[in-house]
Amino acid sequence: MLRHQEALQVLEEKPIFETRLNVIRVRANYSGPYRKCKFFAITKADLKDKRAFTKHILTIAKNWPTGTYYLKNSLGKIFVRFDILNGKISKIYDKSPITGREYDWVYFLKTKKKK
Repeated sequence: MLRHQEALQVLEEKPIFETRLNVIRVRANYSGPYRKCKFFAITKADLKDKRAFTKHILTIAKNWPTGTYYLKNSLGKIFVRFDILNGKISKIYDKSPITGREYDWVYFLKTKKKK
């Protein structure tokens, strides 16, 4: 029970920005690291707005196969989830469809707008 409480505490903390994220590809039966591009580099300048962030993802992921991808930080927390369809981003998720919690990229986008 204690580990469950610790895990919940980590999820509720303020998100940590990392410049290097792990790329996870979702398959029919499992999710695993995307072997052709294991890491994804990002800066806070790329989070200027949603359009700039989408453009940055597309410059790196335009040749990736159709599917759903996650970018995770070193703690295992999902930074962003997006779908690629025929070399274009069809959807960037603001919230997790399962838990309803916002992904970390939304937090950094909001803090950028406040300034």
